[in-house]
Amino acid sequence: MMGKEKLKAYTVCDKWNDAGSIIVWAESSGKAKSQSLYNDIFDGYEFTDLRVCREPDFDKYAESKKVPIQELLDRCWWFCCCECLKDHLGQDSIDNGDAFIIERDERDDFVLGTIICADCKKKEDNK
Repeated sequence: MMGKEKLKAYTVCDKWNDAGSIIVWAESSGKAKSQSLYNDIFDGYEFTDLRVCREPDFDKYAESKKVPIQELLDRCWWFCCCECLKDHLGQDSIDNGDAFIIERDERDDFVLGTIICADCKKKEDNK
């Protein structure tokens, strides 16, 4: 009898990298692709439209299926502001004071934490 295979982390993106990327935990790269087709980012995509890259450093998050946002920022990922959706907020934005990491976990995806732009943070702080 075979035991349950250990979940492995994969980055999944479209072949053209237009839609963005997600992290998925699955037993194989094919299963990671299949799971990704149920994500809103890849709605309407075909299996062959996706590419998969193994991410062994994220295997340790298989149980929670959440990667701390700082680890993604350290790998040059960028995000949208959680309030106004201003995009391309990455580590440079944080270093320049144009964005901030918020530790709350309100996202329904693979990221632990979120980013808020300086303008929205100022509004939030003044409430």
